[in-house]
Amino acid sequence: MDSGIKVAVIGCGAAFEHLYLKPLQRAIRQNWIQVVALIDSNELRQEKAQDMFAGASVGADSGAILSNANVGLTIIASPPPLHLEHA
Repeated sequence: MDSGIKVAVIGCGAAFEHLYLKPLQRAIRQNWIQVVALIDSNELRQEKAQDMFAGASVGADSGAILSNANVGLTIIASPPPLHLEHA
């Protein structure tokens, strides 16, 4: 898919799965967005998220991933104490 806003998600745990997953999938179907980066420190969550958004870059180092992804929107879905650092 080459259309829509390029989106990065920081934090692929419970908030991502329960609050953001379905809206993101709906927006992808409408060609509004494409998820290009999935960032989480937990490898199992990274793999699970990548299964949902094939083609997205995955890893724990947000700086390295975001610098190569040309992101237009970042969703910070990490635990609240980490929001300032991730922003």
